[in-house]
Amino acid sequence: MRIYSFLGMEGIDKLQWIMEHEPKLLSRISSKAVASYLGMTNSTLSKLRAKLNNMEMLT
Repeated sequence: MRIYSFLGMEGIDKLQWIMEHEPKLLSRISSKAVASYLGMTNSTLSKLRAKLNNMEMLT
């Protein structure tokens, strides 16, 4: 079941929420399934992951 509060969130915010609250989810299921759960394409998820990784490297 998709979290309904995700409906008003930007893609990067959705991914950050999942990374903070359900980190094991990202390693247990395919990226395609995660992208579908978050309501985005697999390529968008990949781009957002790269963007977050770059942001983490800068801090």
